[in-house]
Amino acid sequence: MAGKAIIHGFNQGFLAGGIVTIVLNGEKAGTVDQKGTAEIRFDGESTLVLKCGINPMKGKVTLQDGMVTEIQCKYNRLTGAVQAEVLSTVPYESAEADAARAQAVEQPLDVLDGGAKDILYLYEDHVVISHRGALNALSMGVKGDKTIYYTDITSVQYKKPALTAGYLQFSLPGGKEDRGGVFSAVSDENTITLKAGDGRITAKAEQVLEILNQKIREAKSGAHAAATVVQQASAADEIKKFKELLDMGVITQEEFDAKKKQLLGL
Repeated sequence: MAGKAIIHGFNQGFLAGGIVTIVLNGEKAGTVDQKGTAEIRFDGESTLVLKCGINPMKGKVTLQDGMVTEIQCKYNRLTGAVQAEVLSTVPYESAEADAARAQAVEQPLDVLDGGAKDILYLYEDHVVISHRGALNALSMGVKGDKTIYYTDITSVQYKKPALTAGYLQFSLPGGKEDRGGVFSAVSDENTITLKAGDGRITAKAEQVLEILNQKIREAKSGAHAAATVVQQASAADEIKKFKELLDMGVITQEEFDAKKKQLLGL
């Protein structure tokens, strides 16, 4: 079997340097910088020792075969000892399976980085708008990402960046998107601001716009087809009810025929 150790470097800011040497079964296996992370693989039960500089007081951990052990390097201010704090120990296969599942998360079809801390991710049935930076937080109060499904988008406005910034703006039902140009658009959470004077961003934006329009058309046509099926099913149910009334003698044949034509749109 095999195992793995994940070692996190010192996270205490007062340490100068703080590079930890990792020793596995008596041999140097690597180092980890302050606030960095290192991964060491091993076979069979092993002994891991962490030391820093000439300090004789080392951290020591026994690593179990077939397990993933996560370790945090600690520095004891009182004794000056390097300590190895075990954060978790999980089966190795389980950890690898979790990593595989994480990699299997849906990948975007395309990504547009507007160059102004706005990023647009395109997926099969939706987009994700990611606003980053203090300016966005102040102007929009936006934290995190926003998901918009193609079926909810009524239109996409595009202003090509030139001497001033441009933007891609999504209009939604009942939305109050800004119409005052780029200076208003940058405060709209449904907008991706595009940096001025960068031909690569402009070309990418126009490529993404084509994909967006195609996806929106596909989503709208699919939704329309689904609505048509529901409407047809509803009409069939209504005709069946009127046929039962006809059979019961509640309505005449002429009334049934007229209602049937009305429901079928004839």
